[in-house]
Amino acid sequence: MAHADGFALSSPQIEVLRRHGSELAATAGTVLVEVGARSYPFMVVLEGEIAILDPSGGELARHGPSGFVGETNLLSGQTVEVSAVAATDVRYLAVERDELRRLLFENAPLGDVLLSAFMARREELQRVGGAGIEIIGPRSSEPTRRLVEFARRSRFAMTWRDTHDDPVAAAQVAGRLETELPLVRLPGGAELTAPTPGDLARALGIGRQLAAVEEVDLVIVGGGPAGLGAAVYGASEGLDTLLVEGDALGGQAGTSRRIENYLGFPAGISGADLALRAITQARKFGARTATPYKAVGLEAGDGVHVLHLEGGHRVRARAVVLATGAEYRRLPVDRIAEFEGVSVFYAAGPQEGRLCGGSDVAVIGGGNSAAQAAIWLARGGDPVSPRPCRSTSSTISPGTASPCGTAGRSPRCTGRTASWRPSRSRTGSGCRCSSCSVSSGRTRAPTGWRARSPPMRTASS
Repeated sequence: MAHADGFALSSPQIEVLRRHGSELAATAGTVLVEVGARSYPFMVVLEGEIAILDPSGGELARHGPSGFVGETNLLSGQTVEVSAVAATDVRYLAVERDELRRLLFENAPLGDVLLSAFMARREELQRVGGAGIEIIGPRSSEPTRRLVEFARRSRFAMTWRDTHDDPVAAAQVAGRLETELPLVRLPGGAELTAPTPGDLARALGIGRQLAAVEEVDLVIVGGGPAGLGAAVYGASEGLDTLLVEGDALGGQAGTSRRIENYLGFPAGISGADLALRAITQARKFGARTATPYKAVGLEAGDGVHVLHLEGGHRVRARAVVLATGAEYRRLPVDRIAEFEGVSVFYAAGPQEGRLCGGSDVAVIGGGNSAAQAAIWLARGGDPVSPRPCRSTSSTISPGTASPCGTAGRSPRCTGRTASWRPSRSRTGSGCRCSSCSVSSGRTRAPTGWRARSPPMRTASS
């Protein structure tokens, strides 16, 4: 159903944008932005209406006077996933992306309105079936699960078609070797065969391809808040700054529903919003980001240090900042990898909420993240059972019980339904559910490669 999202600009804000853009007109039916486009201008409606359509032509939203067209890909450069069409004869302002980026930091009230709208629209796109990329592959395929997880953490609009459950999808990849999966369809129709996360990011226009050897003033390892903060400080002081991240920018904080204890945000801020603001700020000062590239070694030198990355890439830098952060503490459960990304999740965002789809969900953990996950999933209509973690080992059995009638599956099954039982439960009871959201804390990210590096010389050595 078409709807307005409630975001609109004031007359003074429109006048500011008018000084930095061009006034254009289009007749009804004109396609202003099409699926698969690599760039588009920010558009403010002056007269008439602009409709936002999904790839099948369904109307998602309609923007009238004072409304505007744009979401986070306007800032990141990611391939466009929906189209914008003049629903009536329309007059609008068009502001180019680089000019808009500058305005976001010069005009704080305007930046607050636009960034809030962009984040809300990105979350809404993640709930729209059929928009964005389409990943076709079986849940038994580790490369498929890895790519799906990367897409989720990168906040891509995505549809995963599991060939175990979708006969139409299975027919589309019939005859392909396992090494040729998954098949990925991009907005606009292009296809990728068995891409890595880096291949996917670069195909969508947001991944930087590093040269065999890069030379910079400052290289930062880790793209969470600490790494992004270092990138802002370094680049703003005129240093040639490169940030490398092995997964998605934003780190673990980027997956949080709400952060209440981050300095400067007394009312709280979502992890995705914090990540977007930090990434945009770093890019404003000219910092470059490269994902996903994992660091595998560090050679300390006299004035120049060499960071080794997967794939044989090297970065020569005068200074190195390690901001590798933390990673999720995974449950010590047999066969857990078979369920991760299928029915076991370490975050509870729009994608996970859509996948759980009203089924029984167990939230494992008893801290802030677990409480946030329970509230978020319950708001979406999912029956939620909080399960505080009291044990050090557990068992998980696929397909043994289900409210939706999948009981009696083979013990070898890797279905979506699972029975989870703590090995030291006080009552001896377990949890039978269709999905689990795990919030059992975090551990320091492994950086064993640092121990193999020569000692780092410091100013006092």
